[in-house]
Amino acid sequence: MPRMREILEGDAVGSVALIYNEIRDCYRAPYVSSLFRHLATYPGLLEWMWKLLGPHLKSGRIQVTGWSQVDVSKLEPIKGLTQRDLINLGINYEQVTVIKNVCETFVRVSPINLVVSGCLQKLMTQKKLVQKSEEIAQPFTLPEPLLEMPSMLSWAELSYEQKNLLNCFETVLAGEKFVPGIYLILARWPTFLGYVAEQLGPKLKNEKVLRRCEIIADKIFDSSEEIMEHIETSNHVLPVDNSQKTNILSAISTYRQTSPQMVGFGSLLLSALPSFKN
Repeated sequence: MPRMREILEGDAVGSVALIYNEIRDCYRAPYVSSLFRHLATYPGLLEWMWKLLGPHLKSGRIQVTGWSQVDVSKLEPIKGLTQRDLINLGINYEQVTVIKNVCETFVRVSPINLVVSGCLQKLMTQKKLVQKSEEIAQPFTLPEPLLEMPSMLSWAELSYEQKNLLNCFETVLAGEKFVPGIYLILARWPTFLGYVAEQLGPKLKNEKVLRRCEIIADKIFDSSEEIMEHIETSNHVLPVDNSQKTNILSAISTYRQTSPQMVGFGSLLLSALPSFKN
């Protein structure tokens, strides 16, 4: 099975590059999610999506709506790490600071992706969209941008050990193999990734945990209804054929499964990491 198609940030040109820059600014995060990198492989789709949803990301409406719906309180914590544990894993002060920033970034980004996915699904499946007057939103207050993260490792860069550890996080997106980006960054520290796989791998096979993740996802995803009330939908023409539409809806479905894991599991990882004095 092929790996997921995407236009990487370093390969983006023209309108795609411009939208990527705006996404980073709106998300207050230093990278562009694989959701958008995949959408960009369909000619004209990213531009179509940004025309409809971009104004509500620029105002902050989508971000604040998604963040306000996050509740991971019913997820059981994972084994916490002490400073000695981190040292034994070969993780120093600078590295744990970077790892915390990585986790925080995905916790911030994933709820936004869920709301965007909910809006996209509705835009692509509703046969007749009710036209409502678009409200000019006052800007919402957004947090300071997060620090730059290390880049995600490509599959070609990974060792056999890293690939083996990542297998437990693998899923299928639009008929192609997909590993959520947080793990492709954490793979830079194989010993720490081993701890992550040990703690989170079983949760990905636990129906009770997965159901709790689905509940988290549903609440955030369904809040897209609030956004749709403010979207100008007249004269929009979807720039993909039916086959492509099916693949995109499949990708959205996968994000609905993996994004709450990023919210929940990213939060669990943050809680498990101690303060590390240099």
